[in-house]
Amino acid sequence: MLGLKSFFRDHRRPAGRGIAPRAHRTGHLASALGLVLSLLATLPAAAITDTFETAPERDPADALQVPLKGPGYELLPPARPEQGFRVYTLQEESGVVTLKGDGLALQRLKEISVLEGLRQAQTTESFMAGVKQAAGKPVDFVQNTVANPIGTAKDTAAGVGKVLSRISDGVEKAVTGEITSAGDLARTLTGQAEARRELAFKLGVDPYTTYAPLAEALDNEATVSTAGSLGISAVLALVPGGLAMRAVGATEDLREMVLEESREELMSRTRQALISQGIAAETTDRLLQNPHYTPTELAVIAYHLKDMGALKNKSVLVAQAADAEERGLAYAELRRIVLLLNYHRTVSPLSNMRLVSGLPVALSANGHALLALPYDTVAWTSEMASRLITIQAKLENDPFPPTLVQLMMPGDMTDLAAERLTSFGWDLTATLPMPDSVIH
Repeated sequence: MLGLKSFFRDHRRPAGRGIAPRAHRTGHLASALGLVLSLLATLPAAAITDTFETAPERDPADALQVPLKGPGYELLPPARPEQGFRVYTLQEESGVVTLKGDGLALQRLKEISVLEGLRQAQTTESFMAGVKQAAGKPVDFVQNTVANPIGTAKDTAAGVGKVLSRISDGVEKAVTGEITSAGDLARTLTGQAEARRELAFKLGVDPYTTYAPLAEALDNEATVSTAGSLGISAVLALVPGGLAMRAVGATEDLREMVLEESREELMSRTRQALISQGIAAETTDRLLQNPHYTPTELAVIAYHLKDMGALKNKSVLVAQAADAEERGLAYAELRRIVLLLNYHRTVSPLSNMRLVSGLPVALSANGHALLALPYDTVAWTSEMASRLITIQAKLENDPFPPTLVQLMMPGDMTDLAAERLTSFGWDLTATLPMPDSVIH
């Protein structure tokens, strides 16, 4: 398997070897042979005849570099390969789940770790005192004291709006239909939603996590923080194991938006950011309506693309992300965009995007083509080989071929795959650590 290293070998594609027709063969046969040979000459030697392999299974603990079993989870071997990704079987407290991709599995393990830490914090005397104090305050006053909270809010919108900006904001959302339940209105009025976002961000998890047990724990902590005697800092101090941390990898503007804006505001800003970069409204809305992304992740896509400046054809990446049909593939597209932005910032600015054989290929200002693969593993299977050989042939026969093709991926690569790809003259970087980011 490849370690973290980059290697390049000059290679001249061997010319196709023809068979000289005998004198008595007809001109028709000679013409046919010439046509076949000319076609073969456009393909790398590996495309004509090759040896394929089966992608290997891995021990999940080894692949993720985590214990096989820990508080709240157990990884069930093996991690099986599936089209470049590893599929993990995870035993949680609620049952067995499958997760596609190293990144998604690492995210879930992080969420479980934070959940366990929050549960430990909730057993402390300080937290219990905060719970008792919160119980005596009107956190849920809208539900408990008003028979028809939404109706009442609509009736008093003008008057309440002058008293407190937070109440005004909550009432306005109730009037416009953005908030449709008493619970949502109460969370807005008391600041619980904002406290929840701040707590999640400082613990290094998505405020809009789809992991239900963690979402519930964050709600509980935020309730105590806003209505009890414990502020966010005090709650974080109760969390063991050094879990409290400042989220990394997001720009300050993005960090502030996620923390300070409601879900509806964040989604609206994300849409505006994509449209302003020339992404078609239809493509933008298709991405925003994809249920496999959280609002935070959609904002990451929009603002990471914005950070790539004048990159042309960003719609290639947005459409690819919008087409993700499951959570694992959606998370892989997030990883791809993080890798591209890191290259743009640290190696060479990216100038254009192309879709080649179904995969986004970035062209950089230094004349290189970059294939950022969010895969966990690349083996020289017939399917993977066919796709990569096709990409090589198309790039090589381009009117303005790149001076170098670079492949970068966070996962590993088999020796056979590395041998074949370096024979194309590609520069390979495997087992590349993901940059510091909110995306694992």
